[in-house]
Amino acid sequence: MRVPDFAALRNDANLHLVERDASTLLRLSRWPATELYFGRNKISRFDDALQQYGVAYAARSLEVAFAETVLHESALYEEGAWIVPGSMLRERSIVHLEADRPLVLMDLTGPSLTRLGLGN
Repeated sequence: MRVPDFAALRNDANLHLVERDASTLLRLSRWPATELYFGRNKISRFDDALQQYGVAYAARSLEVAFAETVLHESALYEEGAWIVPGSMLRERSIVHLEADRPLVLMDLTGPSLTRLGLGN
C-alpha cells in the first residue's frame, strides 16, 4: 500500500475536506477516562503505517462503532450469526466526543479515496 503524503495533501485543492460537529461522533472504548486516544503504534488497521501521526477512529452511529471495533476485533461468525463474548461488551464504554469548534476532516470515501490512490 502506498501511504499518501498527507502534509502535501493539506494544500491540495482537490482534497475533499468536511466539517463535522464532534458531538455527532462516538467511540466504543475500553479506556474511557483517557479518551480521546490517537494511536501511533500500528496495532490498529486505522493507525498510520509510518507511525508519523496519531489516528483516532470515531463513528457516526453506535452500530458502525460496534462493527468496526467489537466485531472486527474478536467476534466469530458461525452458522449465519455473530457470536460476541459478553466480556467484550462489558469492557466497553460509549464515549461521545466534544470540541469547541467543528472538526475539519479528510474525506476518505469514494472518489476522494481513489484520488489518493487508496482502496477501502
